[in-house]
Amino acid sequence: MFAASASGELLPCYVVYKAKNLYTTWVEGGPKGSRYNCTLSGWFDTIAFMDLVRNIAVAYLRKLNGTKILIGDNLQSHLSLECVEMCIEHNIKFVFLPKN
Repeated sequence: MFAASASGELLPCYVVYKAKNLYTTWVEGGPKGSRYNCTLSGWFDTIAFMDLVRNIAVAYLRKLNGTKILIGDNLQSHLSLECVEMCIEHNIKFVFLPKN
């Protein structure tokens, strides 16, 4: 997953492997600051998405003043009470794009 700010700054990459376990050799030599995870499907689930929001998006956005906006698609795993509460706590408005 790649993310960037409106100013064009790239945030660290987030890599999800299709696996039961994440091996240390899989995280060696990647882009600086990247974060790694695994899911059985190789797609984001709620746990992986919350890890991305907490450790990539919120880690970056909380350093900025004022209200921030996080834009995402409407994938079911992106919407959780924990995610909404975390965004509110850090003055982040989470905007979900409509389907298609």
